[in-house]
Amino acid sequence: DRVRVNAQLIDATAHRHVWAERFDRQIEDVFELQDDIVASIATAVGPEVTQAEIERAKSKRPGTLDAWDLYLRALAGFHKTTRDDAEEAITLLEQAIKVEPDFASAYALLGLCHSASAMHGWVQPASQGFREARRCAEEALHLAPTSPDINHALAVVLSVSGEPERAITAARRAIDLNPNFPEAFAYLGLSLVFLGRLEEGMAECYHAMRGSPRDTRGSFFYNGLGHGHFMLGEYEKSIEIAQKGQHLDPSNYGYMVTLAASNACLGRQAEAKRHVDTLLRFIPRFTLRALRKNPMFTQPEHIDKLVEAMRLAGVPE
Repeated sequence: DRVRVNAQLIDATAHRHVWAERFDRQIEDVFELQDDIVASIATAVGPEVTQAEIERAKSKRPGTLDAWDLYLRALAGFHKTTRDDAEEAITLLEQAIKVEPDFASAYALLGLCHSASAMHGWVQPASQGFREARRCAEEALHLAPTSPDINHALAVVLSVSGEPERAITAARRAIDLNPNFPEAFAYLGLSLVFLGRLEEGMAECYHAMRGSPRDTRGSFFYNGLGHGHFMLGEYEKSIEIAQKGQHLDPSNYGYMVTLAASNACLGRQAEAKRHVDTLLRFIPRFTLRALRKNPMFTQPEHIDKLVEAMRLAGVPE
């Protein structure tokens, strides 16, 4: 009444092992078993293949790079989340688009790079960066409307630029096109949390967590869960989750905000101030005024709660 399935992914060109997993299951419903294994493999293998392609592109000489190689190098830089790497990624993607003007994935990643630059304050005003991010993501969608990755990229851009309702639509479209897409579930959940639908959004984030996406930039479902537990007043749980997310992606400032705000609400002023200091090193322009201007959240009571908590944590006016 049990079955074991061994799955392996081998890079045949480089003769190296990339990924392996073993599945032990009860044969109570063979079709449910099949769906479970397919979802697990699809979730795990996709990022591994992309990473292998990135490593291949890095080894090529600059004069031999095609549009796909330029895109992969830009993707590697985007994952590092530094200003220099983001600027280099933008340059590489613009080169890729010149080589291949209809390269939808390059437009989508360009949108993500512009939105990251706007979020981190690397471009002023931030609204200009978000505007360019939306333009690129929407151009990508025009070129490839049935791509789950493109719809997901649009969801990310819309979510972080203050349009959670449109982000939800794009994320649901990505999931319709690829039901085994944990990152899309994560941004669906994050957008629902920003919209004030906390329990619903957190449920989608937990769904993404069960998928265990192997994302080199960190798992964004932790962001949604941390924010959600904070807004529900569950500060210890919020801290626990944000710490897990920060361990995966130390450069994601959303975790710093959650940790600072939650510790401030618990009266741990020194710990809250430590996270604020880290946040300000990443984003020197992060102030209460900037937070009010682009709070991500849409419900007035949630905005007020976050601003007051960050005031207690020591964020400058």
